[in-house]
Amino acid sequence: MGEELQEEDGPRELMRKCPKCQRYTFSEICPVCGEKTKSPHPPRYVQIRKFC
Repeated sequence: MGEELQEEDGPRELMRKCPKCQRYTFSEICPVCGEKTKSPHPPRYVQIRKFC
């Protein structure tokens, strides 16, 4: 059961976006302009207790 979740989350982590030309790719380097790609997804939300 845990393995199935990892397979579903995998492609989300593989998607990359070039900050220079705004194209999506699966590689670490943009095939169009050669710029290093970044993850297009925001970081996971972590709730911090402020009033403990």
